[in-house]
Amino acid sequence: DSKPQNWAKKEQYVPDLVELIQVYQKLESKPRVYVATSATVPQALDGITDEVVTGEVVPLQKEAARQTGCEVIDVNQLTKGHADWYCDGVHPNNDGYAQLAAAFADVLSQRYDPGIVRQWSARLDALPSNPDKLRISPMSCIATAPDMASDKDCSDITIPALS
Repeated sequence: DSKPQNWAKKEQYVPDLVELIQVYQKLESKPRVYVATSATVPQALDGITDEVVTGEVVPLQKEAARQTGCEVIDVNQLTKGHADWYCDGVHPNNDGYAQLAAAFADVLSQRYDPGIVRQWSARLDALPSNPDKLRISPMSCIATAPDMASDKDCSDITIPALS
């Protein structure tokens, strides 16, 4: 977390992230783990700034990915110049969540059967234009499910609408 009180412990960020990634990599199902960088911060909020997120956090996320052999999904780059995807300058709004979900689906469809990814991402497409809650299929489920032909062990994540 890049809030000043938490970022004071930034020297622990890479070791802690590497340890977390390795927990998943050691699972019996042998999932492919992706590291998604933090989104840009178009408007500072509660001490969270783009200077720290883009300038310090993102390079450390990429370093942890390098150390563990993980592919990076560069959410930071994706969100640059898209202040309209945020409700408060830090947290995505429904459009932002939809763009992030589409980006993850694009990456995963290049690695897995695109039909499976389309099936899960179609859940997002079926949403009303202004839902009270935004439902996003958990893309991490795709990467960790041992049986890629089924999503029986996966459930939808419900994220309250922020805008």
